[in-house]
Amino acid sequence: MAKVGWGTPPLISVSLGVIIEIPGNIAILGVIKVALPTEDEAILLLQVNFAGAIEFDKRRLYFFASLYHSRVLTITIAGELGLLVAFGDQPDFVLSVGGFHPAFKPPPLPFP
Repeated sequence: MAKVGWGTPPLISVSLGVIIEIPGNIAILGVIKVALPTEDEAILLLQVNFAGAIEFDKRRLYFFASLYHSRVLTITIAGELGLLVAFGDQPDFVLSVGGFHPAFKPPPLPFP
C-alpha cells in the first residue's frame, strides 16, 4: 500500500494498494482525491474510488472507477467509468463512461 501526494498541502493525493496472487493475478485499488485550491476551501473537490485487475487465468483486464462526494462549488458531480479488455478465445473491448445505451447488451462484466 502507498499514499502519494502532490503539493504542500496536497492538491492531489492517491492512496492505493496492489494485491499480487502468486502465481496468478494482479489487482490494484484505491482512492484519488483532488481538492483545489485547498482541501479546507475547495472550489473543486473530486474523489474517485477505483479498482482494477489483470486476470491471467481469465485472460482479461478491467478497471472500474466511481466518483463520490465530488462537487464544483455546490454542484454535485457523480459518475462511473468501466473498462474491460478480454484477450482470450472470445476477445472483447468494452468502455463505458456514464452507462450503456439501453439497447446495448454487453458481455458479462466484472463490474456493475
